[in-house]
Amino acid sequence: MQVAALPELANFVREVLRLHQPVSLFYAEARDDLVVHARTGSHQIRRGELMCGVMPFIHRDPAVFADPDVFDMDRYSNGSTAAECVLWSHGPDTSSPQPKNKMCAGKDVAEWVIKLFCIKLLSGYRWTLDESPQWSDDELDPANRPLTPFTVSSFEAR
Repeated sequence: MQVAALPELANFVREVLRLHQPVSLFYAEARDDLVVHARTGSHQIRRGELMCGVMPFIHRDPAVFADPDVFDMDRYSNGSTAAECVLWSHGPDTSSPQPKNKMCAGKDVAEWVIKLFCIKLLSGYRWTLDESPQWSDDELDPANRPLTPFTVSSFEAR
């Protein structure tokens, strides 16, 4: 089974990471004067100023993501540009780390590990959760973690 041949899995992982990003805050010091263009206007940033990105606010912007609190992996299908709006530090999910862009070096590795875990769990085992866990609703919780345990009622190898 080729992971690249599973676009639904890529959309699933992208949507999981949009709603439950591994790093919810990132910050940086501006290396040069720059202008950040956003829907709210253009913002002048001076060299040396500190900036902070709050990923839950970015990924739950209703002007960008319709029904932003709803899990919808189809939002990335049919030529949609939504994937370009899922951000990691220093860039969109659709780009890869390069020597000069300082994008999160773990981005691609994290996505591949999640995909491989899903493939192994779904194709190699039969399992049932007792009930859906409750997730933290604190959007700024850096762990963005489940508050209740994942209780599995059955688990067996296929």
